[in-house]
Amino acid sequence: MAMIGGLPLNRVHELELQPGEIRTDVTNKMAKTLLPPSPPEDVLEKIERGRQHLTALNKDPKSLVRVTDRWLQDDMEEERLRQEETAKRRRRDEEEARAL
Repeated sequence: MAMIGGLPLNRVHELELQPGEIRTDVTNKMAKTLLPPSPPEDVLEKIERGRQHLTALNKDPKSLVRVTDRWLQDDMEEERLRQEETAKRRRRDEEEARAL
């Protein structure tokens, strides 16, 4: 509908069509009447939030980590701490055994 109506593709989401909705009266004029003259306020807020988030990510490219990678990193850190704790316990037990 957007392409037939000559609507900008970055505003297609504003048409608020339902999933599977069928339109048989698709004309250039009809498509333009469905599109509001300016984007709704909530859309503008989402765009601004996205721009701020993108700016923050561009400032610190190391923060670009997938969620699954972050989970894996957290799991690895927990395992490392467990192993360190186990090693400390073994050393302490060995020292106590030598002292006897």
